[in-house]
Amino acid sequence: LSNPLFVGICLCKLLKLMKKTLVLTNLLIIAAFSAQPACVHNDAELNRKLSEFLNEITLRKNVAICYHKYGITPQHVANLAWNACAEFNQAASVV
Repeated sequence: LSNPLFVGICLCKLLKLMKKTLVLTNLLIIAAFSAQPACVHNDAELNRKLSEFLNEITLRKNVAICYHKYGITPQHVANLAWNACAEFNQAASVV
């Protein structure tokens, strides 16, 4: 271990491994925070106390659209809201 050439080679390999690990970590972070598709938020979907849990929605009082501002156009958000309201013969409006 006292050979300077051996220590230099080990440090070089360690730096290459750290660089690869950093690149992979950055790619995973970018993938995790990339734009997801927009969706209609359903309050009753995860609330076990509500009667609508695991049942079809019979009346939608409010519509909330979940989206990432960099991954979707305002027109697409509006279309999702209109379609969600149209299922119950209602019209969408921005609040």
